[in-house]
Amino acid sequence: MAYETLESKEPMETLVWQRESGNWYLRSDWGRNADYLHVRCGGLGGGHGHFDKLHIDLVVNGEDFLMDAGRYTYVAGKERFRLKSAAAHNTVTVDGREYTHCLDAWGVSGLGMAVNPGYCKQKGKYTYIQCGHTGYMQQGVLVNRKILAIGTKTYIICDEFYGNGEHCYSQHFHMAPECHASVKEGQDNTVYVSGKQFEAKMCCLSENVKTNLEAFSVSRHYNQMEQAESVTFCRKSKAMASQNDSMNADFVRTQSVITVIFCADQEKGQDNMEEYTAQLVPVVSPQGRCMEQYEARGVLLTCQKEQYLVVIAHVEAGADCDYIGAMNYYGLGRVMTAQLMPEETNEHHLPGEERRMNVLCW
Repeated sequence: MAYETLESKEPMETLVWQRESGNWYLRSDWGRNADYLHVRCGGLGGGHGHFDKLHIDLVVNGEDFLMDAGRYTYVAGKERFRLKSAAAHNTVTVDGREYTHCLDAWGVSGLGMAVNPGYCKQKGKYTYIQCGHTGYMQQGVLVNRKILAIGTKTYIICDEFYGNGEHCYSQHFHMAPECHASVKEGQDNTVYVSGKQFEAKMCCLSENVKTNLEAFSVSRHYNQMEQAESVTFCRKSKAMASQNDSMNADFVRTQSVITVIFCADQEKGQDNMEEYTAQLVPVVSPQGRCMEQYEARGVLLTCQKEQYLVVIAHVEAGADCDYIGAMNYYGLGRVMTAQLMPEETNEHHLPGEERRMNVLCW
């Protein structure tokens, strides 16, 4: 009786970070047609757990877009092992390998830990989330995921890989069965997605990337399998030699895979997604030195009539990497944003006219 008399209230928060369990939740509101982002990077959770560190779920206008591939069965076998794997989640793999392996229905080997507690910061329309794990340290690679949400319809997913040597880095994205994905001629690393309630565009901006679009079975209910589609962006990297370190050509350098996801209302149609674009722009110091790609990347986003500049540093602030920027916007930080005025896209400012960026992570 006491429960039935409780007054129902909508939570005041639309962003929640559960540090101990490694879960982040971002919503546009609490209505049925809300946008929703879930990020997962916590403990395995025993035999029930999946290999889902860095995994994201994404709901747009109340409809599933990116989703967990599900459970299907508790019986040991190919399908149970496949659905528990990292490749069956919206996360990353290195060299096509799993960071944890099934021994049987419940046992596993390879218990790489999440890098806790992660990070979360919100300023106005910008929400920044960061998490990583040690699952690929045996291959000499530490993985770190940086997610920037602009509102709840635009996302930058920057996956960083700290290590040396040659590797293949892959981002996996699994869509709900109701979604249909396609690639247009001449846009090999851009995937268009149509749902019932939304349109989306996924742009991988990194170099040397191959896009794989294929069928992938998912299970939203026990003992039931549905056909869906998945997208994988694979980047092959080589050991990078630093111009400043001729003594060690294999000095550790950061590789990254950057994907931008634009979402819009379905009623506007897929043609409307051409008004959403993303491109890399040079990041420089005030002295004019152009940052190398292992140091920092800049991204210019066009969302119809709005434009945003994002700078993501892959190294610690210091020397001439401590105050950096792009397009005459500068700041002291590792993740920074700025909203541009329409006339600023091709505008060149004189020295001393630099503008400041919003810092989301120092």
